[in-house]
Amino acid sequence: MTRPLAWAVVVALVCLGFVRDVHAFGFSVEPSRVELTVPPGKRRGVTVTVNNSQASEPLQLTIYVRDIVHLPAGSHDFPAPGSTEWSCAKWLRVVPDKLSVPAGKTAQVRISALSPPDAQGGHYAMVFFETR
Repeated sequence: MTRPLAWAVVVALVCLGFVRDVHAFGFSVEPSRVELTVPPGKRRGVTVTVNNSQASEPLQLTIYVRDIVHLPAGSHDFPAPGSTEWSCAKWLRVVPDKLSVPAGKTAQVRISALSPPDAQGGHYAMVFFETR
């Protein structure tokens, strides 16, 4: 009897800022791309750091997961979690999903993936960090 292939979960991280002044977009997430190899039925995770480089403004973030679809023209679409056959979005947990980072400080966000017992192959999702 052969064992199922290890499940590769690729989580790309995106920072979205909706601000009037492009210079006010003062935060980053490191690492900006995460690739986890999660054995079937197991959980693996990573901690990412959110850096608020603004000197005077606290940063309010909402963090959420979407599927990712690579379109033929080279762009991407981000449908609802679990809407594609290669999705791992519903197997990701982000803690916390809302975050306040004081000016000039950093904060940690934990992203973990729990693969199903019968998981095989590569699956993908995108984690968005959004501020308004």
